[in-house]
Amino acid sequence: QLFEVDLKPGETKYVTIAETTPVQRSLELASPDAIGMLQIYVDSAEASPAFKAQLEAILATHKAGVDLDDKIATLRDQRVEYRERQGELHGQLVTLKMVKTSGPLMASLRQKLMEVSDAIQKATVAIVDAQEQIMLTRVKFENQIAELHLDEPRMPLARDR
Repeated sequence: QLFEVDLKPGETKYVTIAETTPVQRSLELASPDAIGMLQIYVDSAEASPAFKAQLEAILATHKAGVDLDDKIATLRDQRVEYRERQGELHGQLVTLKMVKTSGPLMASLRQKLMEVSDAIQKATVAIVDAQEQIMLTRVKFENQIAELHLDEPRMPLARDR
């Protein structure tokens, strides 16, 4: 490579030549690392307002999906507890059938068994509803990413600051 350097007669100049290689980086925007980086970028003052608004919407949608995943896990745990309680109540009812003077207690246990059964059914319906909401949230998230427009020429790197 040739570089033009203007010199006067008898003059000496020192020239530093630095070579760089362009670097591209790909991110899976749904990954925890990428979400964390997007949050840091949104929190910085460097993002344009339009781009920042797009990223904030993406982050909000992602948080909604994570919250739904947590809700489903909690509902499943509750359903397991209800099923264990249902088994206990059923065992107690079988035991009480052998005792002839267990009328009021038997009715009470049957009522509790019905309540636990209803709670299991409600938890199952809530899980299905949350799974539907997750599906819709994922589609919304993917659409937001597909429609993401970078109106800045490039995002500044940490070493550029």
